[in-house]
Amino acid sequence: MFSLFSAYPTFMVFLAVVLSMVITMVLMPAWIRFLKRAQIGQQVRADGPQSHLVKQGTPPMGGVIMLVAVIVFTLLASVGAPTVELWLLLGATVATGLLGFIDDASKVAHERSLGLTPKAKLAGQFLIAGVFVLCAVNLLDIAPTVEIPFVCTIDLGVLTTVVPVGDGIEIPWLYLIYCLILLVGLCSAVNLSDCLDGLAAGTVMVVMLVMAAIAFRTGTLEPALFAGALAGACIGFLWFNSFPADIFMGDTGSLALGMSGRGHQGGVHRHHHRRPVRGRGPLGHDPGVLLQEDEEAHLPHGAAASPLREEGLVGDEGGRAFLDRVGHACRLRLRAPVRLVPGGGLTWRPRE
Repeated sequence: MFSLFSAYPTFMVFLAVVLSMVITMVLMPAWIRFLKRAQIGQQVRADGPQSHLVKQGTPPMGGVIMLVAVIVFTLLASVGAPTVELWLLLGATVATGLLGFIDDASKVAHERSLGLTPKAKLAGQFLIAGVFVLCAVNLLDIAPTVEIPFVCTIDLGVLTTVVPVGDGIEIPWLYLIYCLILLVGLCSAVNLSDCLDGLAAGTVMVVMLVMAAIAFRTGTLEPALFAGALAGACIGFLWFNSFPADIFMGDTGSLALGMSGRGHQGGVHRHHHRRPVRGRGPLGHDPGVLLQEDEEAHLPHGAAASPLREEGLVGDEGGRAFLDRVGHACRLRLRAPVRLVPGGGLTWRPRE
C-alpha cells in the first residue's frame, strides 16, 4: 500500500509514528464510549492508596486499540511480503496482548482487581518468551551469545540440545534461561509501571523511538516501522491517558509493550548471527551495531537512494546526513584499547 514511499525509508519511519498515532486517536474515543456503555471499568483495591480510589470505574483495555493501530499499519506498510522477523515480533506482541486481555477480562467478569493468578500469568509469559527465543535462534540464526561492549563476548550456547525434528531444533539452555529472565522481567516491569497516568506509555514511547532509530541505522526497515508504530500508538494513547486518565491500557497493553520492547531489542536488533558480520569497529554487534556499521551502510531492503542523498543538497555538497555524522563521530571516539576474547586472550588495539 505504501510502496510509493519505499524509496524513502526515513519518511516511512516518520509515517509509522504519525499514522499509528492518528489511528489510535481516532479509534480511542469510540472504544471508550463502548466500554462505558458496557459498564466495563477498572477495579481498584480498597487497601491501596486513597488517591487511587478515584480511578474506580475508569475503562481499561486501551491496549486493544494500540495493538490494532500497530498491527494494521505495520502489515500495510511492510515492503513486499512481511519477513520472518516481522511475523515473529507481531506474534510475540499479539500473544502477550491476548494474555493481558484474558487477565483484564477476568477482572471485569469477577468484578475484582485480581484477574489471572500470578502463577498463571507468569506461566503464560514464560511460554510465549520461550517460543520467541527458540524461533529467533532456529529461524533467524541468532547466535546464543551475550556481548559486553569493550569487555568480552560470552558464549551461552555451550550447553545446547538438538531435538531431531526436521533440520533439528537447537535448544541453548543457558541462553534460553538468560532470555527468559530478560523478557519476562521487562514484561513485568512495564506491567508494574502502569500504575500512574501516562507512566508506562510515556516511558515505552521513548524506548521505541530509540529502537526505531537503531533499526533504521542498521538497515532493517520493517522492525523500524514496527517500533515507530509502537511509539506513535503510545503518543496517541497519552492524549487519553494523561492525568486525569480517561482510559487505562490495562494488561492488554502493558504486557504487549513489555514483550515487544525487549523482543525488538534482543531478538531482531541483535546482529549476533552465525553468519559473518562485517564491521570496522571493535565493539561487536549488539548494541554496537550502531557504531560499527560501515559508513556506506546499505539502505533497508535495497531501497533506492534519494537523489538529494546521492548528489548532496545545494550549498552543502559533500555533507553527511545527521545520523551519519553522529555515527562517524562515535566511531572515532569510542574505541577500546583492549578487547578480551574468550579462549583467545587479550587483543590490544592502539587508539587512533
